[in-house]
Amino acid sequence: MPPNPLSSTDIKYIFDKVLSGKRINEEEALFLLENGDLLTVGRLADFVRKQKHPD
Repeated sequence: MPPNPLSSTDIKYIFDKVLSGKRINEEEALFLLENGDLLTVGRLADFVRKQKHPD
């Protein structure tokens, strides 16, 4: 298996991408799943949900 080209510094890039309304790709999603803090990733997902479906 080739090494993952993403590093821990890419977490901020991915978060910034999501917060600006852009979609992440499959590789970035897998990186977050494997390396991201679950609580932080969950909060990010909730942010996106609220943007798409406001109360």
